[in-house]
Amino acid sequence: MVPLGKPNADEFIDKIQNKNDVILFLDALDEDQQAIKNYHKRIADLMEKCSTFKRVVITSRTQFFPSDEEIPKETGIAKVGAKHLGEEGAYSFLKLYLSPFSDEQVDAYLKKFYKWRFKERRKAFDLIKKIENLKVRPMLLTHISDIVKSKDIEIKYSYELYDIMIEGWLDRESYFVEKSDLRNFSENLAVDLYNKSAQRGTERVHADELKSLAETWNISLEKWQLTGRSLLNRDAEGNYKFAHRSIMEYLYVKNYQYWEGIELTDQMKMFFEEMIQADAIRIEDLPTDICLFCLENENISLQKKLIAGNQLNNVGDPRFLTDFWYLPDDPLFGFIEMGASRLTPRSCTLIFYLIQICYGRLVLLHSMY
Repeated sequence: MVPLGKPNADEFIDKIQNKNDVILFLDALDEDQQAIKNYHKRIADLMEKCSTFKRVVITSRTQFFPSDEEIPKETGIAKVGAKHLGEEGAYSFLKLYLSPFSDEQVDAYLKKFYKWRFKERRKAFDLIKKIENLKVRPMLLTHISDIVKSKDIEIKYSYELYDIMIEGWLDRESYFVEKSDLRNFSENLAVDLYNKSAQRGTERVHADELKSLAETWNISLEKWQLTGRSLLNRDAEGNYKFAHRSIMEYLYVKNYQYWEGIELTDQMKMFFEEMIQADAIRIEDLPTDICLFCLENENISLQKKLIAGNQLNNVGDPRFLTDFWYLPDDPLFGFIEMGASRLTPRSCTLIFYLIQICYGRLVLLHSMY
């Protein structure tokens, strides 16, 4: 196996002995600097260099090529000797796509990897359950292994695993592209793809549009970095999307801004709920719609609901229609302050919701908790 991303890959190929008996794996064409500049020429040069090997297998990300039609079909290597009737005179490339793991394959992988380490295997299974839809990704399994081995990393929420996974991907690509630029581009693209999905009719964008989007956001990345080194996958038509929709949803939440008329997905709401519960984001910094989400979410604690209510009071509650309500010119707006000793937690919660329903704003009640 020869990693094409290494500068001395050609020298290593030349030094291989008994080429006629060797099956050569050329790994990661998308990391080959010469292929990045001109993959047609690079593949032709490699085929000329490797023509005497028994078999040659080249691996690459599918998104490295602009479309399926752009993947070379002819090797340029002539067949030697007698040929059958109708047989081509030159060797052709045979394309083979690696499918995602099935549930059974994931289970088998973990059982073999952690064979007698039952505690670690159990931890790995628990982690996968938190983001079940991504367990078909071999990349995810790799990062789960790192988390399981580390005693310093404790995953309580699924968003934490997404963060670790994306950070690991960015670290891997840092040799080819600046991490901060790639993260910035990915977060901006997540917002663009989701907000304009109705306009485009899909959550994908064509390769030709990626460069102009990066320039719009003042991000200095080349087209090959945007297509081959990003968190995106390419389809057969040359359109790009995130490797998994939940990655786009997570990045959307990380770079969230309020957009009128845009409805959050259930997955996005789950990420927000987890981050609020974990104090990963300040409720005081949240826009109005997410403050309302806090008030309506039964899994958010009462203390956090009070903070969200106060934030709405500061910025304005869109549910409160001033044309239909009159509040007295009084510090407590006509309400009576009640001491903590007169309120049970259940009573406080009831009053909280009554005020929320009737007036659309909150009054801070002094209580024992």
